Amino acid sequence: MAENDPLSLLLRDEEVSRLSGRAESTIAAAHRRPAALRKPEVVSSESLLRGARASAGLISGRVARDVAEEINADGSLLARHISAYSTLAPEQFSATMRTFTRAPLQVLARWDVAGGGAGKPQAAADRLTALAGWVVAGAGSAPGPGLRLLLPVVLHAEVAAHGCFGERSGLVGRMAGRAAAIATGLDPRGFAVPETFFFRHRQQYAETLQDYCAGDPFPLLRHHLAAWEAGGKEADGIARAA
Repeated sequence: MAENDPLSLLLRDEEVSRLSGRAESTIAAAHRRPAALRKPEVVSSESLLRGARASAGLISGRVARDVAEEINADGSLLARHISAYSTLAPEQFSATMRTFTRAPLQVLARWDVAGGGAGKPQAAADRLTALAGWVVAGAGSAPGPGLRLLLPVVLHAEVAAHGCFGERSGLVGRMAGRAAAIATGLDPRGFAVPETFFFRHRQQYAETLQDYCAGDPFPLLRHHLAAWEAGGKEADGIARAA
């Protein structure tokens, strides 16, 4: 990506640059854990389950304690979120990421369907087209420090803040952020769990999305970068326990 592109410009903010570096270092450390190297499927599977539970909790206001009962419930909110997150599970990971890096809108539509939607944008279709171009251009291009994390954050924010998929925009945005983090090499196996931080600070999560939509991206950037740092620490804990 060029030095004068919108993401690079955001890194000129000292706090954004500092938080980006901290989050990247934390996530990289989790990937170096011996258990993460030996049993990456175990770590990524646990991350996805925790992420799905916290993502559903952002809507319901609670994290389900009895996961099996919630999943088996007819029309369960958690079941729909797990269906979306499972597209990044080990058995589907390669196929999902291959499509995401080439035709990201197809995968966003799939997540919308998993969440109960029709698989079609309900707003800001032009923004989605532009974002898809960023994903295709940025995936595999070895973006510099900070940019590996800003693409996932901005992609998440654009989808969620502008309601691109109606009431499922938060789910689709969080999934898009995860997939973009994998694509840029920030979190290549999908270990980090930023959703837990979002759930614990859900009022601030909602407020920063409103700020972003109103034209002030920096509260959201700082909040999301803190979430990814916390998500890296949680990934490290999962790896140590694996």
